[in-house]
Amino acid sequence: MASENGFEGTREEMERAIRRLNVLEYLILAASFLLALAGGGLAAYILSVGTALPFRLTWAIISLTLLVIPGILVFGRDYWKHREHPAQAGEQMDNG
Repeated sequence: MASENGFEGTREEMERAIRRLNVLEYLILAASFLLALAGGGLAAYILSVGTALPFRLTWAIISLTLLVIPGILVFGRDYWKHREHPAQAGEQMDNG
């Protein structure tokens, strides 16, 4: 059976590419989470050896800081970009 507009194969390829990008996005998020935990653990270990700070609490605070601050910077940058130039930001999102 022929499709109505002839773009059915392209649509299926785009949907497959979108699914793969979604998986890649979650893998990058998981890797950043693990790196923040590892970096927080290393920094907490160094601080707990040299000072009287407790390891677990220091690890938790540093790991959260390593996750939250970059997230705030990225969302803040996008927020200010859209606020300063709303027409250009919409065009960039539409064009890819």
